[in-house]
Amino acid sequence: MEEIQAVVDECNMVNLPVWSHAEGYEGALNSCKAGVSAIIHGQELNEECLEIMKEKDITFCPTLQFFYEWFTVYEPPYRPILDNYEGNTTAEKELNRIVGNLQNANKKGIRITVGSDSFCSSLTPYGKYAITEIYTLNKSGLTEMEAIMAATKNGAEMLKIDKITGTLEQGKYADIIVLEKNPLHNIKNITVNEMKVIMKEGTFVKNLL
Repeated sequence: MEEIQAVVDECNMVNLPVWSHAEGYEGALNSCKAGVSAIIHGQELNEECLEIMKEKDITFCPTLQFFYEWFTVYEPPYRPILDNYEGNTTAEKELNRIVGNLQNANKKGIRITVGSDSFCSSLTPYGKYAITEIYTLNKSGLTEMEAIMAATKNGAEMLKIDKITGTLEQGKYADIIVLEKNPLHNIKNITVNEMKVIMKEGTFVKNLL
């Protein structure tokens, strides 16, 4: 706890965000108490952790699609708490528990962001995986707009660059994607093939209009 607090205190002095790669309960709780900027993964978050996250405005980056992929390769161990969740297998019950945590965080108004966890080209391919995470957040209970905001506005806030990007506002970079079909009608309209315009800082990367 003391070491985490020291890192947070030092980074706060120079306005640097601290993200905690928290896969276990104790690490997540200590990170929340120390006031990190974001919890990454956070599959063991409980009510106490979520209450602190809400109070301290800590972002939650659940990397949810990763768990769907991971549990197809590595079966999670059984533990009694999983008896409280639906599912035919331990993996299904574990996924439902993790999704329940996400839904609880969303209900509390905790900022949720898209995180791809792209560490492996075969399991979590870079680029493609970030879009898949948007789909998974929507499938797991976020509205289409909430999922889009997780990939844009909320991500910029997590990175502390929301003064220059993340939303379409005067004075910010023109970072724009124009889609052929409305993603609010179907989140899977967010695909590379449906992107008619991609603009980065006012410069066209792609323009099919």
